[in-house]
Amino acid sequence: MVPSLTVHNVSFGYESAAAPLFVGVSFGLLPGWTGVIGANGAGKTTLLRLACRELLPQRGTIRAPDHVVYCVQRTDDPPPELGVFLASWDGVSFGIRRDLEIGDDWLTRWDTLSHGERKRAQIGVALWQEPDLLALDEPFLRRLTCFRWVIERDAGAGAGRAFRLRQGGVGEEGRGR
Repeated sequence: MVPSLTVHNVSFGYESAAAPLFVGVSFGLLPGWTGVIGANGAGKTTLLRLACRELLPQRGTIRAPDHVVYCVQRTDDPPPELGVFLASWDGVSFGIRRDLEIGDDWLTRWDTLSHGERKRAQIGVALWQEPDLLALDEPFLRRLTCFRWVIERDAGAGAGRAFRLRQGGVGEEGRGR
């Protein structure tokens, strides 16, 4: 099976940091779901942004599918495509809105929605776009319904994996189905 994401000898650091965040990191991800876990500041968000081409590595290469969607951690602003998603009544958008309990009026009520509701809308829009690579930054909610739905929806694609970020590198944590 061909990896859906390949990271080879990647190094990256922020100019303001005392040391690089990643040095010589290499791994490949097969289709399916992968969790990235680690302490605050370990580089989880940076790794997702590198995978989605929002940041460029200072050394090494990253091969990712053409159609990627990155769901940012914060939910201050609605996703740009939320209006079109809410107005669409195709089977996919309707099913996602139903399953994630996304209200038709959420764009106009964005300022009154909880963070969890905003995150569900953000993930719903991302799923509706049917990306080849979907990076969810902080997808967990008190009601894990949304995350379980994403995993169940993709369960047939392959075994799940988790990676733990450690200083300067990535280590495989475990596998599951």
